[in-house]
Amino acid sequence: MASEKVTLQIELQQDTYHKILKLLHVQSYILKTDDNVTPEDFCKASISHLLKILLNSPTPEIKQHVQQYLPLTSDLPLKNRFATYVDQLGISRNRLAKQLGISKGTLSGILSNKHQPSLDVFIKLYILLGCPDFNDILYREGETE
Repeated sequence: MASEKVTLQIELQQDTYHKILKLLHVQSYILKTDDNVTPEDFCKASISHLLKILLNSPTPEIKQHVQQYLPLTSDLPLKNRFATYVDQLGISRNRLAKQLGISKGTLSGILSNKHQPSLDVFIKLYILLGCPDFNDILYREGETE
């Protein structure tokens, strides 16, 4: 189930902003893509990463408190909504498969939830789709889409 979005405005030091731009340029070069991930996308992904670190905190009190609001365990299979994002963004599936370094058939299996992507492919796909909120792209099979 996708959660409602909230707009959050932040201020960064100018040098921090320029460091983010440099990192994104290097990332674009490494992935061999001309798709631009914005500094805003970078910040969203960074916050998601920080939440993951907090969820795995060695302090039992913090972990218990956070898991109360964000349960981490489930017997239901994990699924994705990548196809929805690909369609909304109008990305060619042939081009996307080439950028990911996988076959069109493998991409089709991932987008239809018949196959799980490798971590490498997941990260590349996540970045190419603009680092969407994990709650929007991932869900458990028995949950409302």
